[in-house]
Amino acid sequence: MADPTENPEPSVCYHYPGEDPDADVHRPYKPDDGMHQAEVPDRAVRLRWERIIRYSVYFTGGLGTGAAAMSAFFMNQAATAAMKALSIAEKND
Repeated sequence: MADPTENPEPSVCYHYPGEDPDADVHRPYKPDDGMHQAEVPDRAVRLRWERIIRYSVYFTGGLGTGAAAMSAFFMNQAATAAMKALSIAEKND
C-alpha cells in the first residue's frame, strides 16, 4: 500500500486527449501586410460618385440658403435701425 502523505507523479501531456501526439505541429500563417488591389464593379463606383455629388449639391444649397438668410437678417437689422433713427429725427423737428 502507498504512503498517503506522498504526492503521486502527475502525467504530463502536451496534446489533447484523442489527439495524435506524433502529428506535425501546425503554425499560424505569417501576417500579410502587403498592398491588395480590389476589383470594384463599375456600378459601385458610379453609385459612390452619385452619392458624393448628391451630398455636395445638398451642402451647396444649404450654404446658399444660409447666406441668403443671414443677408436678410442683417439687412432687416439695418433697415430697422434706419427707421428708428428717421423717426427720432422727425420727432425732434
